[in-house]
Amino acid sequence: MVLPGVFVLLLFGIIYLRQPERPGSEVPAPPPLSFETLGGRAFGTTFTLRWKPREGLAPGAVEEAMVSVVKAVNASMSTYHPTSELSRFNGAEAGSTTVSASLAEVLAAAWRMHELTGGAFDPTVGPLVEAWGFGPKEVVDPPLPAELAAARDLVGLSAVGLDEDSRTLSKPLEGISIELSAIAKGYAVDQVSEALLELGVQDHLVEIGGEVRGSGRGPRGRWTVGIERPEPGSTKRVEEVVPLPAGRGLATSGNYRNFVLGEGGRTVTHIIDPRSGNPVDHGLGSVTVVADTCMTADALATALYVLGEENGYAWAEERGIAALFLTLDAGSVHRKATSAYASIEESRP
Repeated sequence: MVLPGVFVLLLFGIIYLRQPERPGSEVPAPPPLSFETLGGRAFGTTFTLRWKPREGLAPGAVEEAMVSVVKAVNASMSTYHPTSELSRFNGAEAGSTTVSASLAEVLAAAWRMHELTGGAFDPTVGPLVEAWGFGPKEVVDPPLPAELAAARDLVGLSAVGLDEDSRTLSKPLEGISIELSAIAKGYAVDQVSEALLELGVQDHLVEIGGEVRGSGRGPRGRWTVGIERPEPGSTKRVEEVVPLPAGRGLATSGNYRNFVLGEGGRTVTHIIDPRSGNPVDHGLGSVTVVADTCMTADALATALYVLGEENGYAWAEERGIAALFLTLDAGSVHRKATSAYASIEESRP
């Protein structure tokens, strides 16, 4: 009598364990992983790092990696530091110079992006950026037609030479200047992420001025990134959240943060169309791009913003680029996502 009773009890237990979970019987979720956070300012904007520490990681190692990358990028590509490689080239007379490996790498990427986008992305847009008052020199009034024409004459990759093998950068005319703000910040994000991987910090998220790259997993699983509502003002509102594939970069370009008011209260955005020489004025709020690297996402977001919603969407869709276009219209946000971007959204856990 005892053995049959034990058998029945065991059978009952097995059946109970195999039953689907009932309301109130869910297994509690594991506690979030312990992550650390570091914030501050870099490149004239803010940054945030989040990472899961590993055993044996030296105190301050992550911060040191961040500081090292910022110093290196500023010393090479900043147009606000007069002693940087780029500033010295921009201020020099006609001629050539040998540049560092990092600057040559970013310049080569910028050259390729220029060719890929049909000129919508142009690293020689510096004279136009300065003419419209968005460069390191303070400019109060918009450029006169003659000033704008003179600046446009200095824009174009045909006037600048880059030999990748010898890392030689040359220009035939004084006044030609290179502006890398639409690609260098994404490059810096990639470099910080790579530095953390070298430290053995696999799970981390790097964000500088809205440009992001994630690796591994976050405190609650997959990293997610908030996309801002393209609305001017000091209050930042998240319009939507997108899961970020591990190891990939995300960047947003828009007209709602850095702009001035022109005649009649017209918004003059800091993003210049190098093809026309004028600030972009088509009403698109922002473009967010997810790409293999943050440097690529950074440059593509700028180029697609220049192209505009209709042309930019068609161009990105044809090439399988993950891009989200947001436009603010009468208080409501209109969104348009490419198929590649929609597939990322559908992968949400």
